[in-house]
Amino acid sequence: MISIKNLTVTCGKAQSLLAKTRILDGVSFNIEQGHTFGLVGRSGSGKSFILKCLLGLIKPKFGEILLDQKSPKKFIKYNHIGYLPKQPSYPSYMTVLEVLTFYSKLLKFNCDNREKLLNNILEKVYLTHSKTLLVKECSMGIIRRLGIAQAILHSPKILLLDEPMYSLDPVGRNHIFKILTELKQVGTTILFCSHNLNDIQALCDEIGIIEQGKIIKQGTIQEVMPNTIAGIELVIEIPKNKKLKEIELMISILDISKDQLTLFVPELQELHKVLYFMHTNSIEVRAIKTIRQSLEDYFLRLIPDD
Repeated sequence: MISIKNLTVTCGKAQSLLAKTRILDGVSFNIEQGHTFGLVGRSGSGKSFILKCLLGLIKPKFGEILLDQKSPKKFIKYNHIGYLPKQPSYPSYMTVLEVLTFYSKLLKFNCDNREKLLNNILEKVYLTHSKTLLVKECSMGIIRRLGIAQAILHSPKILLLDEPMYSLDPVGRNHIFKILTELKQVGTTILFCSHNLNDIQALCDEIGIIEQGKIIKQGTIQEVMPNTIAGIELVIEIPKNKKLKEIELMISILDISKDQLTLFVPELQELHKVLYFMHTNSIEVRAIKTIRQSLEDYFLRLIPDD
């Protein structure tokens, strides 16, 4: 559905390409129809520039973009793409319903079906009870959902989202999460940028990690982070005599309850040593759980802290 090959965007007045700053440097990835792809990267890494190239707002120096085997210009002409900017802005004097009505007219919808369509969209993004609110009275969460409503008015095949969870409280984030999950279920191809790596990990089929205009890691979560074990959690009975002090010297204690301890073992090799100690001292082991590294932990280890 989305194919990007060797996408390169430069800026600067230098005649030589080597002397120019490369905002995007040979970016390539594919997104299959109905899949969700997350772009991960710190501010200034080039995420938003990729979205603008897909929208035809920026012409790349090199590279090829195909949206369902068409150029962005041709694809957009047929209203097959929806876009949510990082900070959507609407006239403050309009109501939520008036905003959507205005955009539906821009899209030249059939007047007979407009009211039904808008009511369906409002219900889909949990705005039925907010449609009479003025934009200036809306919370950030409502504005975000209004932005998604605008982006999906025409049932686009592709949806581009720039920081869809930006500045939202937990309730607002949950609403957006539900909306994106439902869009995935009906086969919408979604590309979104986010600083919140937990959202990326929960929603995306594949991710691309971008740094200084280059994709440095790409694939499914399992492919990008193979065997990333952060440690092992061990639950044991509370030992008698002086064994508790020995355990404290040997390993980190995460929690002490009435009748058991929860221990953290950072390395698999160390686990064998700890289990041997428990066995030789007749201490009951009640549970062993592997703790996997989160995408956020992995990202912070991968990207250097400048």
